Amino acid sequence: MINESQHGMLNERIDPARVHEPPKGKFGHYLESWDVIETANRIFGFDGWSFEVHSLDCAATTDANGTINGQLAIAHCTVTALGVSRRDVGTNAVSFRTSDGFASPEAWATAYKGAVSDALKRCFRTFGEQFGNTLYNKDRDLDEDDAPPRQGLVAAAREAVQGRP
Repeated sequence: MINESQHGMLNERIDPARVHEPPKGKFGHYLESWDVIETANRIFGFDGWSFEVHSLDCAATTDANGTINGQLAIAHCTVTALGVSRRDVGTNAVSFRTSDGFASPEAWATAYKGAVSDALKRCFRTFGEQFGNTLYNKDRDLDEDDAPPRQGLVAAAREAVQGRP
């Protein structure tokens, strides 16, 4: 069970220094996978969480005419932290060689590792602010120093039950 101290840490505003700008041509600020793992270790303890990969798949991507124009690696995963489990899906594009239009075994390995990392981060984001959930809010202001920390759903529900505003 997640304790009050951990709830507090989960709901603290994310340090903007942890947030990375998307690469050119990509969308969305993000956290590095190592940072998510380090944060999970800090909040839940090294032995307080686990991560399971259920499946690795691939899918073709198509253009508007239905012509295959790429492939995606897909990972279905679950994170469990102190008895609370979250399941999600991560994806990553496979890089094809321009010389012959094929993907090397290394390109597939990189794509699958990227999909697993994406799934890990997507699972953890449901635990709140420290795992980048607010990065999905297009109206956020990461530099707003005087804003109060956002209330997590669990904390807001607890306050509602206890009659606090």
